[in-house]
Amino acid sequence: MRTAGPLAFQKQFRSNPAAMAWLWKDHTSVSEAADITELAKKMRPHYLASCGGTYSSEWFWSKIWKLPAVRAGSCSNAAYSWVELADYVPAALTGTEHPDKRIAGRLRGRSQAMWNAKWSGYPDENFFQARSQTRATPQAAHAAVHSVDCAPVG
Repeated sequence: MRTAGPLAFQKQFRSNPAAMAWLWKDHTSVSEAADITELAKKMRPHYLASCGGTYSSEWFWSKIWKLPAVRAGSCSNAAYSWVELADYVPAALTGTEHPDKRIAGRLRGRSQAMWNAKWSGYPDENFFQARSQTRATPQAAHAAVHSVDCAPVG
C-alpha cells in the first residue's frame, strides 16, 4: 500500500532495524558504493561528475542497494519509496510527505541521488538493471528535485 511515512511507523515493522532510519554517516554500504562507482565509470561516467568521481557509502543509492545484504526483503518489498531525512522532515512539516508530492532538495538530488535534468532526472533503468540483485530503480526516489527557491534545477 502506498502510504506516507516510514515503514517503522507501521506495526509489522516496528521492531525491524532495516525499517528504521539509516543515518547518513552509516558507512556499512561501502561495497555498494564501490559497485555504484565502478558501474558508473563503465556505463555512465557523467553520473559521477557532481560527486568528485566516487560515490559515497553515505548516500542514497548505496543505502538502497544495501537492503538485500541486510536481509531486509520484507522492507524492500514493502517500501514504495526511499527518502533522506533532510527531505522527509520538511515534507512532513508541509504535508507533502507522500512520495508522489515530495520534493527533494538539490544536494540530495544532484550529487547523492545522481539526479540531473541533462539526463532526464535520476539514473536510467539500464544502469540499475546492470546490478540485477536489487530492486533499486529510478522510481525508488519518487521525487522532483528543486533548489531552495523552488525553481527546478538542471
